[in-house]
Amino acid sequence: MVHLYREKISNMLNEEHIKKKEIEFVVGISEMWLSRYFFMFSSFRSEFFKMYHRPIFNCFCLLLVGLHAAIPEGTFKVGLILAAFVLLTGYVMFSRPYRCPFSNILLFTFCCLFTLNLFILLLKRSGLRSALFVDNYFYGLLTLVNGFGWFLILVFILFMVIIRKKWPLDLDGVCDAIKG
Repeated sequence: MVHLYREKISNMLNEEHIKKKEIEFVVGISEMWLSRYFFMFSSFRSEFFKMYHRPIFNCFCLLLVGLHAAIPEGTFKVGLILAAFVLLTGYVMFSRPYRCPFSNILLFTFCCLFTLNLFILLLKRSGLRSALFVDNYFYGLLTLVNGFGWFLILVFILFMVIIRKKWPLDLDGVCDAIKG
């Protein structure tokens, strides 16, 4: 939804409209935010690749299911899924789709963790001969990598709770949106 505003293309009117509908839903005035699927856009920034992050992410999930169903087990399959996750990680890193920076960091951390796991799996499936890829050590390596990833996520969530970053729509934003 792009509007012509003061002789240039602007999405600020759309942004304000979505915020107002979100406020109406939270206050209990209207159900339009829920019934018209405005929640698809309200958590995301208002540029094309950011605003449509959820449908893009759903298409990515559909692509993963298609790759998994269509290609037989093997190194090629793991390599394609790894390439898809590298593209998703790059998309998340450069587009930063969420309004809240903490959500962007968590999404990027999860994408990096999945990408690292797939890279390790690709090395194992390709037959790389290393002491780390013997079954006992391989499970230890995966436990170490995933444990470190979850440790980072936990530290980040604790940091987020300590500084108490709030949703960008605060009382002043509500008052400004209600005024017009």
